[in-house]
Amino acid sequence: MRFVAKDFKKDPEIPEYYIARDTICITQQLNLEIDFRLLPETTDLQTCIDFLNQVMENFAENERTAQNKIVSDYHNVYNENWADSEDDEDYEFPQLNKKQFRENLTLIEISLIDDKSVEFIYAENGMFDGHILTAYSDDGKTFSYSSMCG
Repeated sequence: MRFVAKDFKKDPEIPEYYIARDTICITQQLNLEIDFRLLPETTDLQTCIDFLNQVMENFAENERTAQNKIVSDYHNVYNENWADSEDDEDYEFPQLNKKQFRENLTLIEISLIDDKSVEFIYAENGMFDGHILTAYSDDGKTFSYSSMCG
């Protein structure tokens, strides 16, 4: 998949951004519709698109690395602070091993600012009460920090 300028339009909610939506084949059984959001602050749109295309050339590795960062930073947080105990009447969210935790993450957006940073944004299937989890990279390859928002 290669993006070109005509794939993007101004985001009606945040006019500084450009947005495109596309379907990515994650596995033979799983296709995801993902938003791609670009913010050209100090560069032009085409430079952002070129950076996105570089990120997408290594999508599988980048997505795995981003997910690893989320799992590393939030798996224990979930089990220690958000999971229900077996004594709760509402035992909806049990403690999870890392594989189970990872299976609850769904990539929903890839966002880029200029040609420097990229964010992989995940829905978390209710584990954190509807918050989103974001893995950040300042070079498009190394995901060095993450956050929970919402």
